[in-house]
Amino acid sequence: MTTYQLPALTDVEWRRIALVIPRPKAGQPPRHDRQIVSALCYSQAAGCSFERLPPGYPKPGSIRIRVQRWERAGVLPAILDKAAPAIERIHTDYHRRLCDLSPWGSDWKLQRAEDDPAFTNLPRR
Repeated sequence: MTTYQLPALTDVEWRRIALVIPRPKAGQPPRHDRQIVSALCYSQAAGCSFERLPPGYPKPGSIRIRVQRWERAGVLPAILDKAAPAIERIHTDYHRRLCDLSPWGSDWKLQRAEDDPAFTNLPRR
């Protein structure tokens, strides 16, 4: 079985985004912020819900709770603004992979992984 590397934030992208993520007043900062933002970027780039993310990202409920917390704190627009280059990079790579894997070429757009079982080697949920 071939391996699949999940799109993730680069160190430079993460440092830029981490500046706007709020830290708790006491205690340790929440774990997995970078993975949550990576999942958010992939979701935005692929146009899918958190439930449809490939395995390897945090659980959809964990992502949703953190995103709602950032939204209530008013920092979600700033996070998405800082993440825009990462979202664009992932979006471009996502569509390039779809075209490479598609038997119909670059003019055809895959709507869901179930439309073509050969699209992905990831296990089905």
